[in-house]
Amino acid sequence: MYFMNDTVINIKTNKILKIKAMKIADDLGFSLSTLINAYLKSLVRNKSVDFSIAEAESHPTNFMIKAMKESTADIKAGRVVSFITPGEEIEYLNKLIKADEDKLHKKVSKAAKKDSIKRKEAISSTANFVYPQSI
Repeated sequence: MYFMNDTVINIKTNKILKIKAMKIADDLGFSLSTLINAYLKSLVRNKSVDFSIAEAESHPTNFMIKAMKESTADIKAGRVVSFITPGEEIEYLNKLIKADEDKLHKKVSKAAKKDSIKRKEAISSTANFVYPQSI
């Protein structure tokens, strides 16, 4: 079954990138349009995106270098927790949640106790108040 090309896709891209891509496509014996159509067909058929990141893997960005240094420092400082099973991870998270809840409960209890003392003081000071007699 043969379909005619009946639509045009306009994209914006870097001029140098387009020139380089056209050169590579030509070296491989294809037009850039043919390669883009082949990519689109692959996308539809496989429902996945497949890019080679070989160049990126050999030259990490400054952001990635900084993130790796921070991660290494965290590991050395013991700020990283590892788990063998999902159950261990859930148990660890539940302990953190419980500790936070306990901390919050103590804070609320302490505030409630202070509030109760203030109320008692306010009540006792009004109990000793002498109301003026009416004239």
